[in-house]
Amino acid sequence: GKSLPKPAGTFYVQLGFFSSIDNAEQIAYTVQASYPVLIVSKEMPTYMGYRVLAGPAPLADKEDVLGDFRDAGFPDAFASFFSFFHNLL
Repeated sequence: GKSLPKPAGTFYVQLGFFSSIDNAEQIAYTVQASYPVLIVSKEMPTYMGYRVLAGPAPLADKEDVLGDFRDAGFPDAFASFFSFFHNLL
């Protein structure tokens, strides 16, 4: 039979959300040797939060990529459709 079309596009894997930039950077350093990673600040009502995002990864490989990160010690890793433009508005 025909294989289903793979979803186009990319996504990021959110590895954690921290109120401390030091904690966010610590996670980022452990991941960046093997995967591109970025830290995105998000202003919360009473503090500045920091998301650690790995990626981008192909959306077609979402389940495999999430599984790899969960196996690597990020049980709460989830797909984030983060966009820089969205963040700037």
